Amino acid sequence: MTILYQLLHSKAKDIYSVIENPDRYSEIVDVRSPSEFQDDHIPGAINLPVLSDEERSLVGTLYKQDSFEGKKLGAELICKNISKMFESVLKYKNKDWQPLIYCQRGGERSKSLATILLRTGFKTNILSGGYKSYRRYVINELEKLGTKIEFQVICGLTGSGKTKLLTELNKHGLQTLDLEDIAKHYGSLLGQYPAVIQPSQKQFESNLLVTMLRLNAEQHVYVESESRKIGNRQIPTAIIKKMRGSKCLWIQMTMEERINFLLKEYTHFLKNPEKFFNIITKFENYLDKDNFDLLVKMYKKRHWEEFVRLLLREHYDPSYLKSINKNFTKIKEAQIFKSENYSEIPELHCAMAESVSKTFK
Repeated sequence: MTILYQLLHSKAKDIYSVIENPDRYSEIVDVRSPSEFQDDHIPGAINLPVLSDEERSLVGTLYKQDSFEGKKLGAELICKNISKMFESVLKYKNKDWQPLIYCQRGGERSKSLATILLRTGFKTNILSGGYKSYRRYVINELEKLGTKIEFQVICGLTGSGKTKLLTELNKHGLQTLDLEDIAKHYGSLLGQYPAVIQPSQKQFESNLLVTMLRLNAEQHVYVESESRKIGNRQIPTAIIKKMRGSKCLWIQMTMEERINFLLKEYTHFLKNPEKFFNIITKFENYLDKDNFDLLVKMYKKRHWEEFVRLLLREHYDPSYLKSINKNFTKIKEAQIFKSENYSEIPELHCAMAESVSKTFK
């Protein structure tokens, strides 16, 4: 047993060596339960759970009552599940397959599968510290990147097309960070992506790190002005702090232009308004009674232009201005890009992106 554990220990790899040389492994295998995997996992990993969610719960409950009996049940279920793997996915792996195995802490679950794979002849490694070591890596790297990256923050009232400009800047070859896309949310009460569930906080941060590691820290990164929370996901402290102290630019559009823009962007809302009524009722907490009653009336009559106008005038505009002036310290120095300067051009944000790219060379 001592020799076996020495062998497993010799096969343990730390997270930094894994990140630096990911191609040395044929696959990264997460042996945790499906719900643990769904909550977050190393990018590119596959899930081969040695215990299902139900089995993990059963073993954990029994272990608290009787550790020996809990281990016996765990061994029984893990052996059964690994046997099924050899009947399916592992059946087609050749001897050159070199997996990296991890569980939550680099403990019994990963060692169970690694032991059998090693004895079978597969060149197998274990992630030292398991998922927990990866999670610490994500937190630490986001903290570092938050101090290194120089942001240029795109500001403007709701409906001015901040995300649209961000997309056009990316097409012009400039570096961008689309936090709303990573969070799968537009960042407001009506901002839920249609038919898309937000990633967990941990998965959001993992995806954010993957995106930020691709950025060149020596060049500006354009990002949209955001609240600390995007839907139910929080921007890491170091990054939101750096954004709030960064240089800004301001998109200035008329109320009518913003209304028209929003009606085009939120077609999923207009096509299925009944699905959003529960969200609309939440505005009762942000509007006085008269305005809320008027909002509901406009919703029921499908008077969308007036519906949007009321929301902008009574809620979104004052809220945004209060937040932006309070949190973004360089907003008063922002370079202003007025829509009226592009009135003759059909693709307003495309033309604006070209101006921005020339201004901030």
